[in-house]
Amino acid sequence: MAGSKRVLRKSGAPGKAAGPKAVRHRLDPEGDRIALYLRLTGILRSRIENGEWAKGERLPSIELLCKEYDLARNTVRQALQLLKSDGLIGGGRGIGTVVLAASRRKLAGRDLKDAISDPLNLGADQSIEVLKRRRNASVPDGLRGGLPAYDAYTELRKIHRFRGQPFALMDIFIASPVYDRFPKGQDGSIKVARLLRDCGVRVAQSRLEITTRHPDPEMAELLGYSMTGSLVCMRRWRTDAQGRIVTAGTYLYRGDLFVLDISEPFAGLGPSRTDFVPRVRKR
Repeated sequence: MAGSKRVLRKSGAPGKAAGPKAVRHRLDPEGDRIALYLRLTGILRSRIENGEWAKGERLPSIELLCKEYDLARNTVRQALQLLKSDGLIGGGRGIGTVVLAASRRKLAGRDLKDAISDPLNLGADQSIEVLKRRRNASVPDGLRGGLPAYDAYTELRKIHRFRGQPFALMDIFIASPVYDRFPKGQDGSIKVARLLRDCGVRVAQSRLEITTRHPDPEMAELLGYSMTGSLVCMRRWRTDAQGRIVTAGTYLYRGDLFVLDISEPFAGLGPSRTDFVPRVRKR
C-alpha cells in the first residue's frame, strides 16, 4: 500500500556524516499492522480534537511533520488528505493547512463524563437506540472466557447518544431468565445495570477489561466516526453466586468522546474487579 512503508532518507553531501534529525515521535513500521499514513491520521486527528490546534490555526508544514515523525512526504500527504476528506482541515497553496473543525473538548466535558461513568442513570442529554434484540442466543466463545453460562441469552445491540451524537456501540448478552424479568421495551430507555438492580437480580461479581482498537467499516458508520480513529473497548462480565454469566458485553466508545471517572475499592479489594489492559487488540 502506498505510503505505508517508512522511507529512509540521508541528509548531507556524499561522504559526509548525516546531521541529526528533529524526530520527536517515531512510528515503527514493523510495530503495527496498520499502515503508517493511517496511524499518522489518527494521531493528528487526536491532536486536533483535543484542542492542541484550535479552529483556524495553521498546522505545521509537511516538511516539519516529516521531521517530527520521521516519515516520507507521501505518507504525510496521505494522512492530511484523509483529514481534509473528513472536513477537519482545509487550505491550499500560499495559506497552508488550517483547522476547520472546532475541538470536541466542550462536548467531551463533565456532562459526557457523567453519562459514561454513571452505571445506573440515563442523563437528560443521553438517549438509547436499540438496533437488535435476538432471543435464544449464546455468548460467543471469545467473550465467554471459559465461564459457566445459562442455557440461553438475549442479545441486545444498542447505540448510546449524547446530545444526538453517537458515542458508544454496545453488544450485550443477558441471561434469558434475567432478561424476561425486565419490563418490556424498557431496555431502550434504561441502562441494563439499572434494570438488573430494579428487578432484584443479584450479581456476585463484576469484572471489566479495557483495551483499545480501531473501528471496522460497520462500527465507523454506526458511530459516525472515522476508520482512522481509535475506539476504547470495554468488555464486562457480571456473574451470579454460581459463577454463571448474568451479562457479558462488549462496549465500544469513540476515543474522541470518552471520559471515564470511576471509584474502586482500595488495592482491588471487594467484589468488583477492574482490569486495565494497555494494549491494542489486533484484528
